[in-house]
Amino acid sequence: MISTLRVLMYALPVVSMAFAPLSAKENKKQAKEAKAAKVAKKHSRSHCSSSGCSHTCTWGLDPTFNGCSTTPGILISPVSPFLDIAESIAIDNCNSNCCKWRYLISGDSVQVPNYCSGAVDGHADERGAAVQAFNHAGTRDIFFATNGVLRFNTTIYGNASNTVLVQCSGCDCNDIFVIGNAQTSPTGEYSSGTVGNCNPLADCGFQFSLGPDNTPQYLGEQIYLARFNCNGSATGTDGNYVDGVATLTQNPTTTPGLGFGEQMLTATWQDAAQQQIISVGLNQDSLSGCGPADAEILSVNVSDASVNWDNTISASDWVDLVNPANPLLFAIFQGVTTNTVGSTTSIYAAGVADAATASDFFSFTGRGIAAKFDTNGNIDPTFGYVTISANDDGNGNPAQQIVIRTITTDGNFLYLGGDIANAFSGNAGQVTASSPGAPGELIARISANFLIVVLNMDGTPVSIDPTLNQNTVQLNWNNGTGPNVQFNAIQTDFFGSEDAIFALKVDGNRLVAAGFSAFGPDLESQRPIVARYKINDSLNLDKSFNDSGFVYLQDIAQFRSLARDLAIEDQPGCSDKRYLITGQAAVAALVTSPVTFLDATQTNMFIAALSHQGEG
Repeated sequence: MISTLRVLMYALPVVSMAFAPLSAKENKKQAKEAKAAKVAKKHSRSHCSSSGCSHTCTWGLDPTFNGCSTTPGILISPVSPFLDIAESIAIDNCNSNCCKWRYLISGDSVQVPNYCSGAVDGHADERGAAVQAFNHAGTRDIFFATNGVLRFNTTIYGNASNTVLVQCSGCDCNDIFVIGNAQTSPTGEYSSGTVGNCNPLADCGFQFSLGPDNTPQYLGEQIYLARFNCNGSATGTDGNYVDGVATLTQNPTTTPGLGFGEQMLTATWQDAAQQQIISVGLNQDSLSGCGPADAEILSVNVSDASVNWDNTISASDWVDLVNPANPLLFAIFQGVTTNTVGSTTSIYAAGVADAATASDFFSFTGRGIAAKFDTNGNIDPTFGYVTISANDDGNGNPAQQIVIRTITTDGNFLYLGGDIANAFSGNAGQVTASSPGAPGELIARISANFLIVVLNMDGTPVSIDPTLNQNTVQLNWNNGTGPNVQFNAIQTDFFGSEDAIFALKVDGNRLVAAGFSAFGPDLESQRPIVARYKINDSLNLDKSFNDSGFVYLQDIAQFRSLARDLAIEDQPGCSDKRYLITGQAAVAALVTSPVTFLDATQTNMFIAALSHQGEG
C-alpha cells in the first residue's frame, strides 16, 4: 500500500559529532525553530475549563471524548505492538435524528518489528487490514468483532484497508464495507533483496522490493471489496463474494505469482441508496522501473460485488496537458466526490500527474489533475482532463510541485486539497525531510504549504482576489483546449516548514482541512492539524475556530504523526458538533543500518475529536 510504504521510508539528517560553537546562522536557525515550536504549542491548546471529568470548551479537543484519560479528546489505539496506520474514518449514524453514534476507522496493522529489515516480508501474520469501532465517549466498542478490533486477510500475503463505509437501513447499520488492496506475491513487499534495508529510492508510489540486481521489482496488487455484518462478523457467499470478500480486478502477467499492481486509494458511496461504491486509484502498467501508472476509477455494485465499470485514464489521455515534449510517467487519482442535481449524478476525481522520466524521477514536475464522469463511466467532454500546475520554468515544467490528495463539493464549487512544495533538498540518498504524498513527489521537501484550489462545477478555475486574501499563489489551469489560464489559489504556511492536506470536507459555509504541519524541518516535528476556512470570496482562515483558524495536535506523540482522514458529526438536538480525525501517531523509532532510514516500529492508529460547545 502506498501510504504504508512511505511511513517506513523516512530519512534522518546527518548528525555532526563535533562540539564546535554554533555559527550565527545556526543560532538564528535554532531561534527560529524555537519560536515556531512556541507558536505551535499555543495553537495546540484547547480553550477549556475542567473540573474532574466535567468540561466546557470553545473549539479544541473535545474533553468528553476519552474524557477521564490523561489525553482528553485523543485516543491512541494500537492494533499490534508495532506499526499501525489508520487511513479512513466513517460515522455509523445512519439517521441524524436517531442520536446514535459509533465511529469506525480502517487501516493496516503490521505484526512484526523492524518491518524493513527482513529478506522476506509481507506474510499473512505481518501485514493485515484492520477495522476498529469506538463509542461516542471515545472507548472501544467491545461488542464489535474481538474487543472492538477486526483484523483480516483477504490473501495469504500482505493486505491493506484504504476505506471503510457504513451502509444504512433506517436508523441502523445494515453492513460494513471495506475496500483495499491485497498482495498476490509471496515475495517481500518491503524487503530489499540482498541489501537488507528498505529501498533507498523510497516509494516510487508503488509496492515493490529490490531484486537480486538491486532494481525495483513491482509486486502484484489486486483490489478487494470486503463485506461484514455490523458487529464485525463475516458475511457469507453471494455473487462474487466468497466468505464476504470479492476480488474486483486482477491484471494478468506472464510472471508467475505477480500481477500488475492495482490500488484503490479512496472510495465513497456513488448513489444515495448506498447500493454502489465509486473508488479511485491507479493501474500499474509495468513490473519494472518506477512506472508508468494510469489513473483508475472503479464502480462496483455492493449487493454481489459485480463491477459496473472500470475506467483507466492512460498516459496518452494526459500527456498533451502535462508536457507534450515528455512522456507521462504517473497519472493517479487520490480523491473522489459526487454531486447530484435532480436525477443526474456526476462523479469528480482528482489526483496528481508527473511527467518526469525514470532517469529523472526526482525532478519536481507534479501537477494536480481532475476529471468528471457520469454514472456510466464516461468522461464529460465539456469538463475535460484538467491539470493544475505552478509557474512554468520555460521548458514546460512547473517551478513548484503540486500534489492533490482530496476533492469535495458544496454543489456550487469543487474544492481540491493538497500541498504546494517550494523548496527541496537532497536526493535519494541524502534526504533531510520527507512527506507522504503522491507518486512524482520529491522525497526531499524542506518546505511545503497547504493548498486549496477552487473550481467551478464545469472545471474552470475560480480565482481568489489577493487583496482579500494575502495567502494566494498564482497557478496555471488547462483542459487541453488552449494556453494556460492563470488564477489564484490558497496556500497556508503555519510554522514556516512543511504542511500538507490529506482530507477536505465542507461544513456548511466553512471548509475543513486535515493533514499535518511541522514546526521545524526535522521529522519529529510533524503533527496532525485541522484548519477551517470561510467559504466566501476570500477563503480566509476562520478565526472563530480556536481563535486562529486551526487546532494543532502537538502533544499527540513524540515523533512524526499526521491525520489522514476527517469526518464531520453534526446532529442538532443530539450532540455538539464534532470534527473527527484519524491517522497515525509514531511513539517510537529507530535507525536501521547501514542506510539511515527511519523505521517507525511503534506507529499507532489514533482517533481524535474536536468540538465547540453550542456552535451552530
